[in-house]
Amino acid sequence: MDKEIINLSNNEEENIITHERFNKPTPNGGDYSEIFYMDEDGNYVDKKVAVKAVIYECKNDGTAIRRTFMEKKKK
Repeated sequence: MDKEIINLSNNEEENIITHERFNKPTPNGGDYSEIFYMDEDGNYVDKKVAVKAVIYECKNDGTAIRRTFMEKKKK
């Protein structure tokens, strides 16, 4: 799996959201989920311009138990 380790810098001035974490149980038995937003080439970008995303459902120890890929429909 490429790009599993990423650097999440929090730049409040730009309000760019490339990653979100939801601290609630997931449909597949995870304790929390994380979503990463990407452009066409798989680079992490702001949520507003993303065309792809990957959602990880994880246990509290960080173990990923499910990964879901999403892509916008092309018009």
